[in-house]
Amino acid sequence: SPYRADNKPPAKPVVLISGGKEMAYGAKTYTINSSNFSPGAYSGTWTTDVKMNGRRTESNVHLTSGVNTIRIYAVDPTFVLQKLVVSEDSVKTSHFGPGESYYVGKNVGGKTALTELPYDRFVIPGVMDAAAFEGSKEPEQAVLHAEAGKEYAYPVIVTGENTYQFSLSAKSEQGAQVKLLWNDKVIGTLEIGKEDTIYRMESGMALTPGQGIVTLKVESGSADIEYIKAGIKDSTGSQAAFLSASSEQSGHGAVFAYDGENKTTWMPEDSDAEKWIVLDFDNVYYFDRFALVGTGVTGYQVQVQEGDKWNTVYTGTEITKGTQIFIQGKKAIKSQKLRFVFEGTDIEIAEIDVKPYVNWAMEDNVTVSGEKNSGGTISVPASVTDGDRITKGMEASVGASSDAGRHLVTMEFEQPRTIDTIRVVSLQSSEAASPGSGTVPDFGMTSDRAQRPG
Repeated sequence: SPYRADNKPPAKPVVLISGGKEMAYGAKTYTINSSNFSPGAYSGTWTTDVKMNGRRTESNVHLTSGVNTIRIYAVDPTFVLQKLVVSEDSVKTSHFGPGESYYVGKNVGGKTALTELPYDRFVIPGVMDAAAFEGSKEPEQAVLHAEAGKEYAYPVIVTGENTYQFSLSAKSEQGAQVKLLWNDKVIGTLEIGKEDTIYRMESGMALTPGQGIVTLKVESGSADIEYIKAGIKDSTGSQAAFLSASSEQSGHGAVFAYDGENKTTWMPEDSDAEKWIVLDFDNVYYFDRFALVGTGVTGYQVQVQEGDKWNTVYTGTEITKGTQIFIQGKKAIKSQKLRFVFEGTDIEIAEIDVKPYVNWAMEDNVTVSGEKNSGGTISVPASVTDGDRITKGMEASVGASSDAGRHLVTMEFEQPRTIDTIRVVSLQSSEAASPGSGTVPDFGMTSDRAQRPG
């Protein structure tokens, strides 16, 4: 806690934050919980402050996209700022707290990225307006008409060390091939077609904080390009899919419902007799759960394609943001395509979260055997790998505090397989009083846990 030289505490130290791109642009000034910054016993948090060797406080500041300037002023003396964290949500309580947020000029890995900020540059991760290339005049149109043989440069600032995936929002009536470069290194090449959609580079580019140039080079044809986007490459194992929909409103294409970002949305036309969106994967996969983020929905169906028919596997009402909905019951759900049919008006779907997977326990010729820790074998029925999550496959008593009754189950595959997730679904006997009742197990009633081998 701060004290003056005369050992008398200031009456009420005040800390101000000024946030905005530049002060000249009308930045607002916020006072951070000045009543909580009283020193010593006057603070009300004195004992906690001593143990933490510091004091934490929060304030909401509105920031615009791109690089912002935050100025912190200690109105009273002896205030010391130790760390500044910028987060969309309130930070969880911990002893040391999260690492300090990146800022222009921060020393990263022993190297200082930037010491001053040029405001005429785009930011990575972020979006580059294609029409605002280096040397262009104030663009009159929101779309760049990129011509064959021409190059368009975009000065950028990379704000964090990561692997980034690049994509274009574009279309080309005759077809075009464009190449993206980071300084003198090729990021990748894209074939642009007639569809006005998002075209993504398959590979990512590892970048470190600093300045550079993204260059768009048109190898052949011509294309209308709205923007270039550089985002952190997804490493969660999400499966790529081709998206189609009953309709799309301008700026709200179907691809935005499966891009990992809640800020982009798919919006169908209200005039659609049936509002639907289809995720078409490159192969046949299993599906056992999904989650939705969106508004305006009063009802929906999840369907899989079997032959020429769409069969409904789940029917829901309103959307609860991000809640995992389990759909695998007596039969494993397997398809190349998933269709979501929505009811309502002013429907806006920010994200459809599905994780297709290959179930080698069902796809391979698996031999299952069991033994007790106390010695001897046990019979393990093939039904433990049949995809039926309602009817019990194997009943096992694990005993009390002793391991004598515990079982070991071994699965042997026909050939070596790459496995990144092992999932076991089990029920307590009290929860399985009516086996085969039709209740689909979820997190609340099972010991469903995903184990990922190291």
